[in-house]
Amino acid sequence: MVADRTLGAFLEEALAPQPLLLASARVFVRRGYDAATVEDILREASVSRRTFYKAYRGKEEAVVALHRVGSELLLGALRAAASSPGTDEERLGRMVDVFLASAKGSSGLTVELQALAQRRGSPLAPRRAEVTAELVAIGHEHVSAALAPVEWLALFSAIEGLTRGIVTSGRAGDELERSARETLVRLYRGLVAQR
Repeated sequence: MVADRTLGAFLEEALAPQPLLLASARVFVRRGYDAATVEDILREASVSRRTFYKAYRGKEEAVVALHRVGSELLLGALRAAASSPGTDEERLGRMVDVFLASAKGSSGLTVELQALAQRRGSPLAPRRAEVTAELVAIGHEHVSAALAPVEWLALFSAIEGLTRGIVTSGRAGDELERSARETLVRLYRGLVAQR
């Protein structure tokens, strides 16, 4: 849970055409997925139970849909960063910036969904596996084929962990983010140097 308890403007705008998902996102940020109820979502969206259940069978389907939208936005931004001009290290650095901006810009929703996706039996686990495979492919194809897929997996796991740590600590700032970026680039350099 984050102190801000609001969604970032970017996510608000992306979800605006889908009011039930927007309401779900607001509730999950405010209460956390486990504590959130369909009743909370109904109140936030100002819709009837029938309207909600026409779209989703329960909060599990809503969180899966929300994760899909969020992961597509993230993957699109990461593809753009990875395909941008510059050195491998510069592109990786921009990808780290995207991860941090995504997590900060969603005011904790990204972190909440990441944590849920990592749980055994989570409704998000299958999509998380797809997203992880796509991240590895983006790194391997657009940044550097010098690293093996398992090395890209390790780097993205480190990025995800650092991002979660920075956002949940409430200490996000330019210096901490710069340090995280530099640390991940050094990890990348070390892996490349071992080749």
